[in-house]
Amino acid sequence: MNSNAVKLTLAIVLLVSAAAIAWYRFGNAEEDAVIIEKTHWICTASSCGKEFEFPAPDYARIRRDSPDAVPPCPHCGTSTVVLGVPCSNCTKLVRPVGHGQLPPACPHCGKPPVAN
Repeated sequence: MNSNAVKLTLAIVLLVSAAAIAWYRFGNAEEDAVIIEKTHWICTASSCGKEFEFPAPDYARIRRDSPDAVPPCPHCGTSTVVLGVPCSNCTKLVRPVGHGQLPPACPHCGKPPVAN
């Protein structure tokens, strides 16, 4: 076998190996992706306090124009709402205590709001 044939064979083996590694690393990305369909909100207006859901694509659309935009409460119409996090135990919404941090215990069931 001449040196050109060896080089060609080695190049083919390396390309096939690289393709296999790339497929293994990146080919399953869709299975690992988490698709968020809706966001959960808590109205902080003293006269309301209701919880509601808002479609994630619509939320992304209003945030595109204004990064600080939030959806209006469908019950009272105010924009005094905060994102809520569903408790992993009781599924009721937990209000963040500041900068996205959750309290150590869910105010509804008393258990940690996020499962480890």
